[in-house]
Amino acid sequence: MHLFFENICPLLRDHWIGARKFKDKPPADPGYRLAPHIWEDIGHETADAYKIIPSDFVGAMPDITKSKYKAEYWSFWIIYLAPALLHGRFPNDRYYKHLLLLIKIIKKCIQFKITSQELEELRQSIIQWVEQYERLYYKYNEGNLPACTFNVHAMLHIADYIKQAGPVWTTWAFPMERYCGKLGERITSRLHPYATLSHFVKRTAQLSQLKVRYSRVWTHLSICVVDNQLAKYEVIFDGYEDYVLRPPRHLGYIPEPIVMRKIAQYFAAVYQCSHTRISTLLPYSMVRWGKVRIQNAGDKIWTSSAVSGEQAANVRDSSFVCYELLVKNNHRSKKKSEPTEIQQVFYGQIHYIISLKLSSCAELNIPDTPCSLLARISPCITNGKDATESLTSYNRTSTEIFIDLRTINCVVGRVQRGRDWYIIDRSGGIARTVFIEPNLDEE
Repeated sequence: MHLFFENICPLLRDHWIGARKFKDKPPADPGYRLAPHIWEDIGHETADAYKIIPSDFVGAMPDITKSKYKAEYWSFWIIYLAPALLHGRFPNDRYYKHLLLLIKIIKKCIQFKITSQELEELRQSIIQWVEQYERLYYKYNEGNLPACTFNVHAMLHIADYIKQAGPVWTTWAFPMERYCGKLGERITSRLHPYATLSHFVKRTAQLSQLKVRYSRVWTHLSICVVDNQLAKYEVIFDGYEDYVLRPPRHLGYIPEPIVMRKIAQYFAAVYQCSHTRISTLLPYSMVRWGKVRIQNAGDKIWTSSAVSGEQAANVRDSSFVCYELLVKNNHRSKKKSEPTEIQQVFYGQIHYIISLKLSSCAELNIPDTPCSLLARISPCITNGKDATESLTSYNRTSTEIFIDLRTINCVVGRVQRGRDWYIIDRSGGIARTVFIEPNLDEE
């Protein structure tokens, strides 16, 4: 993937801003050249997105106009930020569509699984992109020959490489580079650097073997929390086994009357009765939670109430989530047997989570159930768009609602451009360049 992230992406960037070998060659068609002030704005928007993108997504991305990006930054920027930051900024929109085709190719390459049919579709997409590149940037003019680099031609062989070696994530260089970076950090002796490096590799290998041979003992001795193991301060409720609640916790939380009304409206919609009747079944006090993590390598969510004023300046925002609800299908079929509700994707900011037990009521057919976990959400008005499939933005939120915690799928990031906020949803089935490091040297 370094073919894309270390070569093709910087090459396109150089075209757009007229850098290096293209600086003294004014384009015959200025449709792809970005004005300096526009490129500067893109750099500011990229740097400002640091605070509103969860730390698990990517590291602290610097201003793209002032820093040399490494492959990991390029991968995140081109896949998730470029569609929003470059939308409507090219003088000619066909260059933006050409960029979207490249992003589609990259996403196809880094799928965890790829079928023979998808591989052939990938091959045709790459051929189409290269042909468009020659027409849009090279223009079949000998004076533009520097635009035709070896890396552009190398893209035509990607489908063959995948067919021979499997999906790209099985052979890409990110794990090796990350490991080499770890080795570099462990060189603490200037006099004997190679001996220090050798000792670290040896100790790491020994710890790895101990972990394999004495797995039960290792689990008890480990100071790190394994994903499916609970820390002392974590709680799981019946029926919500995939969601682990974490402090801050407020045991005696007494909701305001308007909040109680919204909670009653939620249960009224579930049990198909009036919210006034439901209100009599709600407890007087509840438990409020500030954080939750999703098991099996899921996301960690910090609600907006979990971060204080001073702490907010140093914490990256992880309070925006993707959730799914059943909504009425406006396009009803003539067949009455077909369902009239469909699953729809929504985005919003989660403020806090409450746990409560609703009293049973035979008259309303409300059984004696365990605790319910509800999340207070400010929905973003995205008109039902899915950010994994199309560019999704919002500029305002609707009235706060309560939803069941199990409807939340993942945490999302955002990037601001003017008055609009664009959603960054990485829940699609593609590999990521952010890895979980082994904790052998920390345990």
